[in-house]
Amino acid sequence: VVFMGMGDAGRNADQAASAAAILTDDAKFRLARSKVTVSTVGPSPDCFDVLARAPCMLAWSLHSADDDLRRRLVPTHASHSVLELRDALARALADRPAVRTRTLMLAATLIADLNDSDDDARRLADFVGPLVDVARKVNVDLIPVNPVAHAPHFAPPTEARLARFAALIRHLEPRVHVALRVQRGDDKAAACGQLLLHHTKAQRARAAAAKATSS
Repeated sequence: VVFMGMGDAGRNADQAASAAAILTDDAKFRLARSKVTVSTVGPSPDCFDVLARAPCMLAWSLHSADDDLRRRLVPTHASHSVLELRDALARALADRPAVRTRTLMLAATLIADLNDSDDDARRLADFVGPLVDVARKVNVDLIPVNPVAHAPHFAPPTEARLARFAALIRHLEPRVHVALRVQRGDDKAAACGQLLLHHTKAQRARAAAAKATSS
């Protein structure tokens, strides 16, 4: 079970943590804590304090360790710097040793010529270090962007560039596990980030057809 795509869990942290507790309660749904993940862009430092207590996995959609670039990629990032957010997450993990046994995931959607350079990889490797200091297991999830028709300038990096990006992080911060997300469904516009756009276009087309028919 993944809390994602239904409004950011970090903006509803108390309720998301409560839902995770219900899902993993032995007297209720009895899901393993490793099978429930709450994903957030981290809209505020306070949200990490709440979500770090939730009985589940935590995934932070980081995308870039550079403040200026992250503000372009994540508009809600304007209020807090990445360092402020990272340090809040590190404190939350350090204060609760029990949650440090679970994997912390950092996601970075990579876009060709935007956030996939060697410098971006170096910044990310350096950025994650303080989190590895307090969390026993940190996974950096590299996700090539799925192309959409309305943003043709957003293209996934080449396989060679993805491999180099991952290799640089592994070399500079060998304590983290780096995973390259395998793309599935993108050839049918059914991959992450594509379904909603396709559904919205279909809704608009049906609404236009209905209006034309009624008139």
